Amino acid sequence: MEEGPASTELEPPAELARLIAKEELPRIRQRGIADLDLSSHNQRPVSCPQTERLARLHADEQNRDKQTRPALVGRLLTEALNAYEEQNPGSATFMKSLFFDPADASVHLSPSDLLRQARSDAGFNGAHQSGRFDSLRRKEFEKFASFLVAWSEKEAAEPDTSEVATEIAPQKRRRKRLPRVFRLATYVVATLSGMMIAFIAASAYYSHLAGGVAPVTFKADGNVMVYNDFEQRSSMRDQYINDGVVVTGACKVPGVPHLDRDDPRFYYVKIETPPWTGYYANADDFVKGSSQVEKLTDCHKSSGSPTLKP
Repeated sequence: MEEGPASTELEPPAELARLIAKEELPRIRQRGIADLDLSSHNQRPVSCPQTERLARLHADEQNRDKQTRPALVGRLLTEALNAYEEQNPGSATFMKSLFFDPADASVHLSPSDLLRQARSDAGFNGAHQSGRFDSLRRKEFEKFASFLVAWSEKEAAEPDTSEVATEIAPQKRRRKRLPRVFRLATYVVATLSGMMIAFIAASAYYSHLAGGVAPVTFKADGNVMVYNDFEQRSSMRDQYINDGVVVTGACKVPGVPHLDRDDPRFYYVKIETPPWTGYYANADDFVKGSSQVEKLTDCHKSSGSPTLKP
């Protein structure tokens, strides 16, 4: 996740919805709306240019003063979800539970707390049900992102917003096909990248088989932040496990009570796949992570494992 200004041009509606659902909503949920611009020695502002662009267009549409990114994105999602609720109340309630504190909450909940609460409210309490919950979450992101784009276009198409509508509607007409050679080069690069990832995963697999132990793999559900000191939330600067990348887990450690609550189902995974070897990631940020992590042994019980802080 890298910081950067909002793009000056929106993608065509279908591609825009895909980008928001697959890349930007997971990033926003993982960091939390209030902390989108959080910047420190180990964290950078969350990159969500398409969502930010819609938020700024929506704010201009309502003749509001320019606000901070968290305020703009928070207002966009709040008003879009309120409109979404009229069409699909169940899905809107589920989405709100992932991004916003409950109305009766006495304290602000962290993104991890919201995720666990949403899972519980949806009836996916068992570790073996984490895969079903992850699948549900991705589908709901896709449905809401499609609605969000259509709703934004409808808002921009009102009589007094022709200038805003002009920025959104003609994008598909202005989009040009890339030269054939460039498309071929892009395909080759993507194919080679996939082969490299498969080679790394296969190497780890057969390495484990040689030792008589089947590997436990994890597939990133969005860009996954890694920590070199998970107890202090100290992360590797500019280092993330990209969406869809498969890594191998070495062992697991429980969450930190004062940060993650004393939840026996909450774990961090110690990664043994380069270049993240020896670092930790939240198990909930992987596809079926809650069930996969149960297959790992505790780090302090693993033979030859280093201490919890690498």
